[in-house]
Amino acid sequence: MRGLIPRVVAVLLAMTTTLAGAAGASAENGDDPPGRPAAPGTVAIVPGAAWNDQNGELAQLHGAGILKVGHTYYAFGEDKVAGSAFTAVACYSSTDLVSWTRHADALSRQASGDLGPNRVVERPKVIYNATTHQYVMYMHIDSPNYGDARAGVATSATPCGPYDYRGSSRPLGQLSRDLGLFQDDDGTAYLLSEDRNNGLRVDKLSADYLSVESPAAVLPDRESPAMVKVDGTYYLFGSKLTGWNTNDNDYATAASPSGPWSDWKPFAPAGSKTFNSQTSFVLPVKGRHGTSYVFMGDRWYASHLHDSAPIWLPMSIGGGKASLNWQSSWRLDVADGTWEPQRTDTVYDAAADGTVSNGAQVVTCSACTGGTAVGGIGVGGGQTSYTYDDVDPALHYSGAWTHAANQGWTDGDYGNNESFSVQAGDSVTVGFKGTAVRWIGPKNTNGGIADVYLDDAKVATVDTYVAGGKSFQQALYAKSGLADGDHTLKIVVTGQKNAASTAATVVVDAIDLPSGNAPPPAGVLRIDHVVAPRYGDYTIKIAYVDPDPGNRYAYLTVNDDAPIKLAFPTTGTNTTNIAVARVRLKPGSGGNVLRFSNDDGAAPLIDTVAVPQPQPVG
Repeated sequence: MRGLIPRVVAVLLAMTTTLAGAAGASAENGDDPPGRPAAPGTVAIVPGAAWNDQNGELAQLHGAGILKVGHTYYAFGEDKVAGSAFTAVACYSSTDLVSWTRHADALSRQASGDLGPNRVVERPKVIYNATTHQYVMYMHIDSPNYGDARAGVATSATPCGPYDYRGSSRPLGQLSRDLGLFQDDDGTAYLLSEDRNNGLRVDKLSADYLSVESPAAVLPDRESPAMVKVDGTYYLFGSKLTGWNTNDNDYATAASPSGPWSDWKPFAPAGSKTFNSQTSFVLPVKGRHGTSYVFMGDRWYASHLHDSAPIWLPMSIGGGKASLNWQSSWRLDVADGTWEPQRTDTVYDAAADGTVSNGAQVVTCSACTGGTAVGGIGVGGGQTSYTYDDVDPALHYSGAWTHAANQGWTDGDYGNNESFSVQAGDSVTVGFKGTAVRWIGPKNTNGGIADVYLDDAKVATVDTYVAGGKSFQQALYAKSGLADGDHTLKIVVTGQKNAASTAATVVVDAIDLPSGNAPPPAGVLRIDHVVAPRYGDYTIKIAYVDPDPGNRYAYLTVNDDAPIKLAFPTTGTNTTNIAVARVRLKPGSGGNVLRFSNDDGAAPLIDTVAVPQPQPVG
């Protein structure tokens, strides 16, 4: 089951993992104090949306499982960049459960078979067999219509692999869909498996963990199972079967994996639908001063699975009871095994407190703080106007072009309108005077191929396809250094497309005549005097709007540190979300300078930046 939850205005929060690069400065003199630890209570887990890896890409940790090896946590998840069809089982590592580094895929798509194209591979979970010295992964294997209902197994000598796939089966001849793994203190391992015909199964694995040996228990049906053992009591968590809708997930307890098990009962507040999430894993974090339990859930977005949001929250487990409460952000100390709520933030309004330059501008945003945000950050988004909109009389269309405006799929276009055609031979021609010209239009998953003519000579063939969703206001063709005088630009639809494209659509959004040979503007937002109470690492929260169907990106530079690339998932038009970044800040009256830019394309609209303000050390 995947729970489909719409985005909520201004409240969804994200987790990130991107490091700031070089260390920041300290106190008033700008020196980096060697060996000084990060300020406590500042680097936080923020539940509610997707987060970034070290490369500034959204971490693909959906349906995730976690394994600790030494002081390092390894996370395995479904890579959903290509949608529901199997792409890869991704592997990440972290020492703090906040900063995640992506490694080579643990499992990759194969030409055919269980791991072939259009197959379903979900909920990878890994445990280590100390006898065989093998890491053993189980995962749900299925067909697109979920008719196979099998459990797959793979092994590796190292945590991230790559894993050798050993095949799939129906454990003990029974259906197996959503699954989990549990390893007991004595090394005995169990497969937790949803069997639609019988219920949620707890099956004992063989000594090498490669097959199911015998049944242990069958409970009333639940899916997305996870199990932990606390003070001799076993806690089994799972979700009701409600299709795409989330529900109040439940837990049951027993003195043994074989039961008898208690009745199911909810562990989150009634009606919260487990904070709009579905259980994926429960992780014990053991430290010097105790053990914290991290609930890991998924908030699924069926139309854009790749940025489905993780809901990671501290869970109370003990005395036969389990409970989960909401934290807007919280800090986990993996060394101590303790957690604390995140303290208050200082919020900087981008429009009111920031400085815009090079084409960036303050724009209207009804969902944003004060009704405004900063747009035009980056190439393509920094243009306040183009010479000709697509419906300008200067453009002469030939053929069956469609002129569209004020649609959901035009909301990122210049003027919220565009003209498009799929018919071979259709063309648009514009005469102009000057030394440079640009064809502005979107790239999309249905983009087609066009030929471009300048002064009656063919000068380019342009493929407007891009994976991952529509990217608005791209310079599809640009030419500068022309002789100063009269010229003609002609764009011709070929009717052809990239093999990966779903159609041969060619779109004209605008035609621009840049001044001379100047490059297009790349707008910048700078927020000066961002105050931190003391030197250290901070999880800042960036409220933004991304009207594109796919990710937008921005580069965040803090003081003189290396730029951090951040992915901002789609929010739709005039809907805010939160992205986060881990940055190194310095104290002092001069504050810190945050700079948002993107020399590669359009960045999102930035609404606010929130900086946590922990209490001073006593």
